[in-house]
Amino acid sequence: RLDFQGKQIRKPDLETLKTDLKAVYDSGIRSLAIALMHSVRNPEHELLAAKLASEIGFEQISLSHECAQLMKYVSRADTCLV
Repeated sequence: RLDFQGKQIRKPDLETLKTDLKAVYDSGIRSLAIALMHSVRNPEHELLAAKLASEIGFEQISLSHECAQLMKYVSRADTCLV
């Protein structure tokens, strides 16, 4: 979790994230859009999630901070999904 300035409040739970991503992958999904709050100020957590997803085998990974430099989370996530 990041605050509005991009400073880390809580470290990501990488084990839970890995388990969840693996379950999504095992269901047959191969494309992933990652959009996390405040990632436009600090993309570290999106990059960590993308690294895990890549290691699992996802073929297409879109990151919201790369797709749209928008402060508004929902607009950035929508753009990333498209």
